[in-house]
Amino acid sequence: MRFERLSAISSIWHELFSQAANAMPFSSYEWYNALARNLLKTDPPVLTFLDDRKLIGVIPARIINHRLELIGDERVTDINGMIYLSEYKEGIIEYLVEYIVENDMEINLYPLERDSPLAIGLGERLPGLTVQKKDSCPLLELPLTWEDYLAGLTAKSRHELRRKMKKINGVFLKDVQPSDIEKLFELMTLSDREKNDFLQEDVIAFFREISEIFYKRGWLRMRAAVVSGR
Repeated sequence: MRFERLSAISSIWHELFSQAANAMPFSSYEWYNALARNLLKTDPPVLTFLDDRKLIGVIPARIINHRLELIGDERVTDINGMIYLSEYKEGIIEYLVEYIVENDMEINLYPLERDSPLAIGLGERLPGLTVQKKDSCPLLELPLTWEDYLAGLTAKSRHELRRKMKKINGVFLKDVQPSDIEKLFELMTLSDREKNDFLQEDVIAFFREISEIFYKRGWLRMRAAVVSGR
């Protein structure tokens, strides 16, 4: 286990990402690199775990004032955690716990999902660990089919849905390019003051970069709702 600068592990992080069962866009090197470049304005050290020089896990965490913290920005980070090869999960957590205890460190691992391996593993091994609930991006589990979704609605809700769908018959979805994110920024600015305040220069730069990268990687599909050519 050791700390490495984010920029120094690009290639091996990509290799780990291709093999990790829990890989997702928000655990990719691309995500954290864009975050570091645009929002953190630094090249942070991250916690790496190796087995005979092979990268088996990364926890995007750094030490600030003797406290271990996950790398992120509350404005854009809803989910965080480690990326790892499944067979090494327990070993990685054991090494981390040993490091925390030996160095008498504080930890602040916001934002972890309650059922994440880190939250569960550290909770089982560190008796003094406390878990606090925070606001996060809502997740909605949808039925497999449109028919199943309709069947789960009340009669009143189905009626309201049909009524509203008639109003949007003139709306169609158009595939757009990452450069069209500028139109999204414009709409957000016009929408309300809170969204306008959210769009600081560093946030805009971050989303410009991440939309380009995610689109090229096939992780992002962008569509715009068009009415009467607008």
